[in-house]
Amino acid sequence: MEEDSGYSITVTKVENVERNDEKISSTLIRNKIQLGLMEELPDYLGEFYETKGKMIRTDGKDELILDRYYMIPPKGCYDVAIDRGEGWFDGRVLVTEQKKIYWLGPPIPSVWNIFRVKVKWISRNIHFIPEIEEKQTKNLVSVHG
Repeated sequence: MEEDSGYSITVTKVENVERNDEKISSTLIRNKIQLGLMEELPDYLGEFYETKGKMIRTDGKDELILDRYYMIPPKGCYDVAIDRGEGWFDGRVLVTEQKKIYWLGPPIPSVWNIFRVKVKWISRNIHFIPEIEEKQTKNLVSVHG
């Protein structure tokens, strides 16, 4: 690359970094997110996976819409920490099959119907029973005709 660029670019070779006998790479991180293995990400990133987006409150439901360049983990319930500019607090979200994200609580006091948030994805909550997930999804998603 240096030679091809006429030596206008310098190249530095970086040794592979491994953790848990796996090479840390963007592909590895994407695979962990696609599998919903959020609790493993701090081992590779040095911190929890963090996203930004907006919370929209309509008809008593809080939907989280991530900025378009973030990956959404698979369907399921996730323990998260959320910050809307006043410090972090713990909560839970539900990711649906349609990749919609609903805030399950605790309630977020706000006078605004739309506000910016940062979300740290802590772990997938495997104790969230599928029947409850289905019931929550039906209660959270409104049907528009």
